[in-house]
Amino acid sequence: MIFRQTRHIILLVLLAGLALFATKDFWFFPAQGIEVSFMSQTEKPITYKVFYTTSDKDSFNANQKMTRSAKAGKQKIRMVLPIGEIVNFRLDLGQFPQKLTISDLTIRGTKTVSLDKLSDFTLHQIDGFYQKGKFFRFNSKKENPYIVYKFPLKLYSQPLHIDYYIFFIILVISFLAAHKIVQYLAQFKFKEKTSRIDIVFVTAFFVLLFIPMMKISDAEKSDKENRMLAKYVPFIKNNQINLKYSTNFESWYNDRFFGRDTLIKIYSFLEQTINPNRGNKNGLIGKDGWLFATSFNSINMYRHDNLFNESELHTIGENLMQFIKEAKKRGVKEVYFYLSNDKESLYGEYYPSWIKQLDQPSRLEQLYAYIKENYPSIKIFNFANELRDIKKQGEVLFFKAGTHMNPVGAFYEYHFLMQEIRKDFPNLIPLTLSDFKITKENIDDKDIYKALNLSDTTYNSENFKNKKLNFINKMNTKWNENRFQKTYRRLTFHNDTVNNSYKLVTLNDSFLIYYKDILGRTFSDITLNFWTSGKPFTVPQEACSYWSKKNNADILLVTTTERFLDRFLTLKYPCADR
Repeated sequence: MIFRQTRHIILLVLLAGLALFATKDFWFFPAQGIEVSFMSQTEKPITYKVFYTTSDKDSFNANQKMTRSAKAGKQKIRMVLPIGEIVNFRLDLGQFPQKLTISDLTIRGTKTVSLDKLSDFTLHQIDGFYQKGKFFRFNSKKENPYIVYKFPLKLYSQPLHIDYYIFFIILVISFLAAHKIVQYLAQFKFKEKTSRIDIVFVTAFFVLLFIPMMKISDAEKSDKENRMLAKYVPFIKNNQINLKYSTNFESWYNDRFFGRDTLIKIYSFLEQTINPNRGNKNGLIGKDGWLFATSFNSINMYRHDNLFNESELHTIGENLMQFIKEAKKRGVKEVYFYLSNDKESLYGEYYPSWIKQLDQPSRLEQLYAYIKENYPSIKIFNFANELRDIKKQGEVLFFKAGTHMNPVGAFYEYHFLMQEIRKDFPNLIPLTLSDFKITKENIDDKDIYKALNLSDTTYNSENFKNKKLNFINKMNTKWNENRFQKTYRRLTFHNDTVNNSYKLVTLNDSFLIYYKDILGRTFSDITLNFWTSGKPFTVPQEACSYWSKKNNADILLVTTTERFLDRFLTLKYPCADR
């Protein structure tokens, strides 16, 4: 009897110990050194180097450095320095010349230090720099540009740490689960004749419960989902109990458990195989690799089920007339309005067949016809018919996996707009396709692809190939940028090589951004006022100084995409009432 009880106790301890080991990422946090992290955005691949010293007497040397390569584009950089203390800090900025932006530069140890002031650094071999908030932008033609933090950090690494609260909870649960298994094993010989499979099922069940806990991801951002992952919030924080601990823990665990990405791929594959017409709240899977957004009431827009009423149409007409009046009071010569079609309107044949259109005009067609009939003096354009003619010639005008027009579609929007504007400004010389070298490359706007959690196993990467327009005559098209809010920024560009002195000012969303560099080759001065998302064209107070004085623009162009036509219900000339 004593021997049998001893075996039970040993087995109980072993099973509970195995459970604690499998879940160690939840309660055991070994010393990791000092972490340096920042967001990198570059045009070309780059290699960063962090030099550090652990004493006031040391100088920077090759024995105290860490190197990390980064791909082109936007990427989170994270380096863990294997040291117990850092005093001095230097960041080498890699290969130039190119445009380089870093942001959210942070060093973490026993405390977190945000290095968010460029004035706190000494700059070496850097020709130009710019700071906006936590964003640092650098230009250099030198071989080894770098920045050095002026002040001693004296920051210590986070020591080995055990979360005893979580350890105790897992310990208790492990012993209870182990006790149940041991008890069941003890009775196995009595159940063997009638229920042999039960013991296999119970054992496998409890083993499977611990597999997702075997490795917890420490990533800060999901590149696939393009979002920051939930952070762990302890049960006791700042000597106070976290009453939302269960919710915080669930969010953290759901973002980081072992095998999560594989499960998402399997789910996406099964979802597309079983019901290829199905999407989610952000996107739809159409035919032949075409993906469509579902945000901003896009399905109803495609169905022609969201028409304006008479009162709304009248309001929009009056708003446009008042906008023109205010603009011309400030020296603007001509105002143009452009209604850009969304993908659904031009490629509706690829929309899921289970969604049917109503037999009536679309919202855009309704508004365009109303303004043409009731306000003939307003210069408003829509080129759906012209773009459909280009499409019939075999050109693809939109990214299959994204929201926006591809380079070819953006060029033709520009082309048709310039043909209309040139009627009032004859010295305007638009670019033609002969100004470009056209190549076919693997490029895409992938916002819908990411929203649907697709991967190369569930989506043909051939759909990413598009024609790319490369300028034959290269020139520096560096835009000056001012950010006023997350949803509004202003881009300006001056070009003294064109044969006109026309000044263009725009109110636009992201569609126009795809041909902004072509506009930069067409006008002598451009100011793009750019809104993201579905926000109205409302200028924040801190940006009103630009609009409150004489604008003196030759051309004021207001563009909006089909899904955001509601902007015209509240449209006013910027800051006219301030």
